[in-house]
Amino acid sequence: MPVLCTACAGARAPAAGAPASAAEEPPPIRLYVLDCGRIEIKDMGFFSGSGEPTGQAGTLTVPCFLIRHPQGVFLWDTGLSDSIAQAPGADPVGNQTYVDTPLSTQLRQLGLDHRDVRYVAFSHLHADYAGNANAFTSSTWILQRRELDWATQTPTPLGVDVTVFSAHRTAKLQQSEGFARSERWTSGAAGARGHEGVTQAVESPGAGGHPRTSAALHHHHHPSAPRVECEREPHREGEASGACPPGCHGRSGQGSLRAL
Repeated sequence: MPVLCTACAGARAPAAGAPASAAEEPPPIRLYVLDCGRIEIKDMGFFSGSGEPTGQAGTLTVPCFLIRHPQGVFLWDTGLSDSIAQAPGADPVGNQTYVDTPLSTQLRQLGLDHRDVRYVAFSHLHADYAGNANAFTSSTWILQRRELDWATQTPTPLGVDVTVFSAHRTAKLQQSEGFARSERWTSGAAGARGHEGVTQAVESPGAGGHPRTSAALHHHHHPSAPRVECEREPHREGEASGACPPGCHGRSGQGSLRAL
């Protein structure tokens, strides 16, 4: 199962002898980290502070994040196109792209299909983040207006494939203004090109708050970093919550999902 990591909160088994009402707790909120492909980079210098070539190759992992919430399923980014699973491709500068298990297959393994996803949010619209966007025509799309304007300009910016998110014309959109160009993250060449949506202001379903959700963080994978499967036990009262421990970024096919 290519689900890399799962975390949940709000669910715990009732104590022995507890009244029946104690078992009627809300469904748990679960977070899944999905493997949405990888990119074999010919020269990692592009992602350095200077952007100068170094001659050192490397691998970028492409994660997607899915949250199962009592008020709906939320997907953060859609990864590289599922079509790459049939035929590995290349980006405009010759870096090789791979998808070991399509996103649609991973959704089915979770008992879902595209129509079950209520919200899809895009950190930004590069092809490795929006590759399966058009599959979610029944979802509400959450994105930044400036990012959409940037990605749909002429000529098409490097790293963008407008055909993979063309459904934005008819999809239900929830747009935020985002940051002005002078305020966005610009660390290195990668940050300076098209990461307008590095932080999204996402309104929680059914809530009045606007938590900040960050994405477009560097998705580098160091060759010596361990690839492991991990999971968090349900968050319990009085216990600090947190993300999966460091090193939880396994590789497609090496993870498995177990019920928490």
